[in-house]
Amino acid sequence: MAGVDNVVTNPQNLLDFQVQAPLLSLPRILGTTLENIPANISYLAPPDDCKISLGSNNKLKVGIVWAGGPLHRNNHERSCKLSDFLKFLDVRGATFYSLQKDLSAGDLTLLNQQQISDLSEHCVDFADTAAIISQLDLVICVDTAIAHLAGALGKPVWILLSFMPDWRWMLTREDSPWYPTARLFRQSQAGDWDAVGDRIKAALEQLITRFQALPTNA
Repeated sequence: MAGVDNVVTNPQNLLDFQVQAPLLSLPRILGTTLENIPANISYLAPPDDCKISLGSNNKLKVGIVWAGGPLHRNNHERSCKLSDFLKFLDVRGATFYSLQKDLSAGDLTLLNQQQISDLSEHCVDFADTAAIISQLDLVICVDTAIAHLAGALGKPVWILLSFMPDWRWMLTREDSPWYPTARLFRQSQAGDWDAVGDRIKAALEQLITRFQALPTNA
């Protein structure tokens, strides 16, 4: 991120300073409101030394993540199953790449059956993941770190949200004041990922139609 002079991971190595502010107190200190939230993207950039190339083809490149970290106290509500993504994984004109970490044996089997590339071993840290996301046309994910990373990179990201999501996504809107490239797909009923999958499939088919109509993809 541009503008960062120094990052200290060990408190014992802190430099002399005059002012300290907790990160989540900055909106109050800076007078941030819903109307003036800074949304100048991208404000993150992938590293130059990318370790993997996705190549090129005439299909829409889509990264997927269906579950967040298991230690999150609300993970059971914000996450879904890979099987919930099957609704739209058969859409023609798209190539899917799994960015999901900590895959189960069942997930691996299902990815193989769907002929979806598993890139988890290449997502060692956020820098590696950012380098991969930068090569995608779209990210479809639940409310986890990948959603924020894709938004900060300025990448189109479709986020599946539970019926009562994290406060940052608010309650009714389909966009995000923090991430202009985000589109929110909310549950209309608690636990109902099925209807969310239907809406994503319809939106994905429309996007692919527009993508294929571009002159470079003719």
